[in-house]
Amino acid sequence: MVTQRGFLNLELNYEDIAEFTYKPRKCQRSYRVVVGRKNISRTKGENVLIEEIRYFFYITTYTAGTHTPAQIVELAGERCDQENIVGQLKSGLGALHAPVDNLHSNWAYMPIAALAWNIKSWYAMMMHRTRDRHAYVRMEFKRFLDTIIRIPDMVIVRARGIVIRLVAYTLGLDRFFSAWATTERIRFGFDRPEHQPRHQRTVAHPRRR
Repeated sequence: MVTQRGFLNLELNYEDIAEFTYKPRKCQRSYRVVVGRKNISRTKGENVLIEEIRYFFYITTYTAGTHTPAQIVELAGERCDQENIVGQLKSGLGALHAPVDNLHSNWAYMPIAALAWNIKSWYAMMMHRTRDRHAYVRMEFKRFLDTIIRIPDMVIVRARGIVIRLVAYTLGLDRFFSAWATTERIRFGFDRPEHQPRHQRTVAHPRRR
C-alpha cells in the first residue's frame, strides 16, 4: 500500500552507538553522553532516495559500570513509550477534556479515563498468546473500541436465558473469545457454582459471513 500510493517510507538500516564525557562551562562535574547514529533508508514509491543520517544524544548520570551504552538507549526508548501512553490519555481517551464547569467533576473524569485505559491493559493480559498481549497493550484506545467494544450483536431474551448472537465476524473475535475463556476460568476469587442456573448463562454464537 505504501509503495503503490507513493508514500515516503523510512527504514532503519543500522545503528551505531558511542559515548563520551561532556562538562558544561558552568558545571562543576562532567556528564556521560551516549550518542546514537542511525542510518535510515528513504524510499518513495519504487524510487530509492538518498540515505538519511540522524543523531540522538542522551545525557545520563548512570556510570559505565552499571549501564552499557546500549542499555541507556533502551531506557530512553522505554521512556518514550510512556510518553506515548500519556499522549493516548490526552487524545485517545480525552482525560484532559474537562467536560463540565467545576473542578471536582473534571478531576473525577480523569481517573475514569485512566480506569478505561487500565481495563484495556487488563483485557490484553487475559489473552493466551504472548504476542497478542503485547499487541493489545500497545494498541491505541480508538482501535481497541472498534476491535473489541463495538462488535455488532443481537440480544435475544428468552424464557430461560439471554442469548447474545454476533451478527458479523471481525478479526478481533478470536482474541475476544480467548480473553473471555481466561476470565471465565480465573473468576478472580469468586467460587464457581457447581450447577449454575440456566437462566444466568450468557451464550455467544459467532456467525461468519
